[in-house]
Amino acid sequence: MSIAKEIKQIRELVKQLLTENAIYRDSDKKLSAQIWQRQVGGKDELKKMSAYDFLCMYVRDKGGKLTSQESIGRARRKLQNEYEDLQGVKYKKKKAHTKEVKKVLGYTP
Repeated sequence: MSIAKEIKQIRELVKQLLTENAIYRDSDKKLSAQIWQRQVGGKDELKKMSAYDFLCMYVRDKGGKLTSQESIGRARRKLQNEYEDLQGVKYKKKKAHTKEVKKVLGYTP
């Protein structure tokens, strides 16, 4: 599978998860765990795996089955930048606080 196709697939999956459940909007760890669970074949398959088997799947450079956490986080950030309705509560609070700090520091008129 081409890299462009993989990126498109992970982006679609991240968007689906962010839309379906707000819990993933503020946590790359929870989002990544959900994606990896799906990629290994579900909760039952994941329970059967040893930590060693999981790590081997994660670190394979070519033909690896698991998407890196960095790629998942990047997809989440890009989608949340494009679609405000996918932004998490923490993100919105942080953004509001940033505006307030900029105003106090005199960066905004």
